[in-house]
Amino acid sequence: VNQIETQLAGAPDAIIIAPDDNDAVVGVLESSGYEGIVIFCDTTNTYENQTSFVGTSNDEAAYGGGVYGVNINGEATKALIIYGQEGDNTSNLRKSGYEKALSEAGLEPVAEMSGNNNTADSKTVMEGQLISNPDINLVLCHNDDSALGAIEAIKEAGVEGISVIGFDGNVSALESISAGEMKATIAQQPAEMGYLSVMTAVSALKGETVEKVISVPTVVIDAETVADYLE
Repeated sequence: VNQIETQLAGAPDAIIIAPDDNDAVVGVLESSGYEGIVIFCDTTNTYENQTSFVGTSNDEAAYGGGVYGVNINGEATKALIIYGQEGDNTSNLRKSGYEKALSEAGLEPVAEMSGNNNTADSKTVMEGQLISNPDINLVLCHNDDSALGAIEAIKEAGVEGISVIGFDGNVSALESISAGEMKATIAQQPAEMGYLSVMTAVSALKGETVEKVISVPTVVIDAETVADYLE
């Protein structure tokens, strides 16, 4: 927030923002009265007065990962969703996407538990679920740290046959996939988002009409494709 306030004080012609706290940044923009070009490069599209939003749809991305997961075991899928922070908008959207993928297959999650977006809490969740729902064969996580926590619990319990899907495409997740542990991760394309954000800002500065929403698709990285992303 302080960085945004500092930049706005300089009255820039355009500003590109990839916020950690979307709501806080929106509050600063609204209170500042800034009328320049605003490009949000993010996963949460909530600022009505932005010039353009360049990013990923969290629910659509999670839906794609959920469909991938369901296809592993089909009707026999027993899915656990480990979501992020309670009440967080990103968490809600990703959970919604996973739920949609399951629902379209005629399935419901065995359980939905918060892993607080971290490895330790997600490991604890997985340990409990291995006892209360031992038939789980799919774990859909809201980020890679949660997926890695779930994998730790599964390995320590000596359980096999559970596919764990992460979200973010972090190097640690790619290495886990390469090692045959994580099944897949849903990866955004930050370089593409950054490039398109700059190009969109330049076009707007020239007075050209720009799209209000520019969607950058995600990709599901698994054992077949992980080598391409580890290079």
